[in-house]
Amino acid sequence: MGLAYHTSNALQGKKYPIAWREIDWAKVKQNVREIQIRIAKAATDGRWRDVRNLQRLLARSYSARLLAVRHVTEKRGKRTPGVDNELWSTPADKMKADLYPI
Repeated sequence: MGLAYHTSNALQGKKYPIAWREIDWAKVKQNVREIQIRIAKAATDGRWRDVRNLQRLLARSYSARLLAVRHVTEKRGKRTPGVDNELWSTPADKMKADLYPI
């Protein structure tokens, strides 16, 4: 069964899964981990321009944003509102938080 996707001009034509529970978390973690490994290799080799570009890629990647929202909303302290005084407790709220363009 495939994922349902949402596209809009505000999201620059990219495809994002609609349902929070349908996200393949193993794939999301793998995507983030691969970029982190590339950053470490570039730093070890002294390729600082690549390090900077990969860090920017990681910071703006949808997988990293999904993982960050999951970490904030499903770990200890999940009932503590952030600086905006909002709690993201429902899957719809979590997806809304992920879909904000950077």
